[in-house]
Amino acid sequence: MNRRNFLSLTGTFTGGLLVLPDFLHALGTQPSQNQKDSCVVFLQLNGGNDGLNTYIPFDHLGYYDLRPHIAIAKNDIVGKNNGMGWHPALKNWNTIQQNGDLTVIQNVGYPSPNRSHFRSQEIWQTASGAQEYLTEGWLGRYLDLQCTTTQPTGGVNIDSIDNLALRGKEPNSITVKDPARFRSHAAGEASQLSTNPQLDFVRKIASSVVEGADDIRRAIAASQTEVSYPTTALGKNLEWIARLIKGNLHTHVYYT
Repeated sequence: MNRRNFLSLTGTFTGGLLVLPDFLHALGTQPSQNQKDSCVVFLQLNGGNDGLNTYIPFDHLGYYDLRPHIAIAKNDIVGKNNGMGWHPALKNWNTIQQNGDLTVIQNVGYPSPNRSHFRSQEIWQTASGAQEYLTEGWLGRYLDLQCTTTQPTGGVNIDSIDNLALRGKEPNSITVKDPARFRSHAAGEASQLSTNPQLDFVRKIASSVVEGADDIRRAIAASQTEVSYPTTALGKNLEWIARLIKGNLHTHVYYT
């Protein structure tokens, strides 16, 4: 079964309906007008997480038998449905799920894992096979298809380092830590072609950064913070993403 067929069959039963984000339905297809005006925000959580106490399989006998001291009491579980439910601290996630805006795909892995955290992350960021090594990310490939011409802010990564998932053949994404302080130096003859393809590629990226910086500054200037965000690094990143969306940056993918 190929990935597209797999994604068409998976999802979470919410309110009796099989819910799958429109973004996944749109992959590899010509976008509708509504899809052209929409964006998706990816939040990557680094570090350890107890998945069994996040989205809890409370109907599985092994859950309570094997977790006598850390299992969540059934009465405390939120949004119980089809044997699954949320940790009580995640009641708002349950609300998002019930509204049809959250899908949980469980038991994701790959055959014969080598137990490397870094290799596993590389696999899910590139959507490669276990024995396949790719240099472009799955979102980068999506942007290569989605953008008919190079679009420097087709994807925006709010971080201090580039993300493999957004890497494509064309510079259709940009990484920025603080949009308010983002500045770029003039690229000069960045767009001029030469007889050196490597030099042309570097010039193309430099030109893309300049153009992307200008677009980001305009979007920030055209927006303001409308709600209160937590005073954390993540809260600030989400605030920047909200302002770029409100400022009509027309970015397809935001990542942080």
